[in-house]
Amino acid sequence: MNKNLLILTDGSLGDEVNEVAASMGFFGRMEILGDDCLHSVEALSGEYSYAFPAFIDGALRERWFQQLKEWAYTIPTLVHRTAVVDSAATYYEGVVIGSGSKVSANSVVCCGCLIESDVVVGEGAYIDRFSFVGTGAVIEAHSIIPAYSAIESGSFVNRNDNLSFEEFVARALSDAHVTCEHK
Repeated sequence: MNKNLLILTDGSLGDEVNEVAASMGFFGRMEILGDDCLHSVEALSGEYSYAFPAFIDGALRERWFQQLKEWAYTIPTLVHRTAVVDSAATYYEGVVIGSGSKVSANSVVCCGCLIESDVVVGEGAYIDRFSFVGTGAVIEAHSIIPAYSAIESGSFVNRNDNLSFEEFVARALSDAHVTCEHK
């Protein structure tokens, strides 16, 4: 298996994912494919073992996530070398954590989530699958971000007290569409 990475994008998010991947020093060749070239992704599976769908739209990212797996691509988990992820935090397959971001203890980042640069994820926060958190956002401790959410850059998200953490996690796990592996 080669260490080449194909990044699919419909905008500037591809550059962010490329920067994170490059900082890891693991991948060989990396290429960003814009939406005008997405028709050739299946044919490139022999040249690239890894692929990442870098789309802000969580539902679109999930569809590509599933398709890439069917074509035998590995979806990497990408953590920038300057990001700080507490050892008591949990994150899953296909997550991107950008430069300067901090993920605190007991927080959970579910599969397919994209966390841009300089984001703070507070202790015990739960970011459900295929969500997007923009640059500089702050997710307060014990906050719950529903699946497919898009948190704008610079936003501050307060704790959601409508559900207990246990109730939300049980609901989120019961209706998961994609099987993700713990990293």
